Amino acid sequence: MVCLHGFTDTWRTWELLLPALERRHDVLAPTLAGYAGGPVFDDAVGHAGIVDAIERAMPREREGQAAPYASRHERGISQLEGYLRDGERTGELRTFSTRVMAVTIRAAIDAVAYHLSTDTNLDLGAYARELAGLFDRATRSAHPTRAPNPKETP
Repeated sequence: MVCLHGFTDTWRTWELLLPALERRHDVLAPTLAGYAGGPVFDDAVGHAGIVDAIERAMPREREGQAAPYASRHERGISQLEGYLRDGERTGELRTFSTRVMAVTIRAAIDAVAYHLSTDTNLDLGAYARELAGLFDRATRSAHPTRAPNPKETP
């Protein structure tokens, strides 16, 4: 989990919450570039520079060692695989490799930071709708079945 502070703050914004968050997540709470205690900006401050600074603060794999969040990342992919298998089982989703789809969905989400750093005019809402539509079309069953919801009225 990445916790980013607001304008004029530092990582200490999250100090009281970190113990609770760290019980369930690997947490990164950096002080952003340009703020007290954070790295100095090399470039002019702007949208792309801020996103780039956040990306540089993220732990990376080094010398064959997985990044600190890798185990939780894998758990998230495994959970997503389970949801996809459930959808296949109920007939809401077509049959496909749940592993490939889960990894692909995760990679698409992870790629958003790169796109934000290279396209300052990126419309996140449109991007999210396009991704959701893409994955819906890729997984949707030709004959979806759904258990009736008792709260819905006919």
